[in-house]
Amino acid sequence: MIINLITIGEARPEWEVFMDLAKLVRPDLANKLEFENTSEIRQ
Repeated sequence: MIINLITIGEARPEWEVFMDLAKLVRPDLANKLEFENTSEIRQ
């Protein structure tokens, strides 16, 4: 039996995915949608 093992690299936090989408939808606000981490979003 041959088993293929898939190594998943680094997962991104879901908020990063939504920020990327928001930047595509509203490029005029892209500079206001930059956060280093989750706690920075909460401030």
